[in-house]
Amino acid sequence: MSAARGLAVSIALALAASPACALDLRDIAATLGAVDQSRVRFVDVRTIASLGTPVERRGTLAYAKPSTLEMVVETPLAERLSIVGGTMTIESRGATRVVDLSRGEPLFAWIEGIRATLAGDEAALRKHFDPTVSGTIDRWTLRLAPRDLRLRSLVAGIAISGERERVRVIEVEEASGDHSVMTLTPIAAAGR
Repeated sequence: MSAARGLAVSIALALAASPACALDLRDIAATLGAVDQSRVRFVDVRTIASLGTPVERRGTLAYAKPSTLEMVVETPLAERLSIVGGTMTIESRGATRVVDLSRGEPLFAWIEGIRATLAGDEAALRKHFDPTVSGTIDRWTLRLAPRDLRLRSLVAGIAISGERERVRVIEVEEASGDHSVMTLTPIAAAGR
């Protein structure tokens, strides 16, 4: 092999191994799927078309494999939302409400988009969404376009951005024109 051809092969192999390579859903799913649990602080800013001022919520969000999500809103009103499997429990203003998510398929699919992303469950994502991926594993964005017409009547799209195994931002564009951006910050483990 000539020196020029050997150099060309070396460059091609180096480019193929570099983080700038094409990223796909499998890469993100494998990286996120390795995380058994996480707990983060969140700031959720929701712009509602009928209001002049965005609504901001703050609190914590916890995830545990395979299907548990818990959101504790600290401000402006204390609220706890827990999703385990197909059941959502909402505790707010001294009342508790339990929702069977399987009965509200569009709502379940919306939640499943977030939960399946955190679990690295590629099959569940593809069941409800057409996913597209951009970026590198160090800084990626996953866009989820709803497949089902009923879900599209609620959600125009979801964009989830992250760095390696950490989800940093979840943006939801609702069909109504309302929009929310949730920014996630890791909570340092005790003793750090």
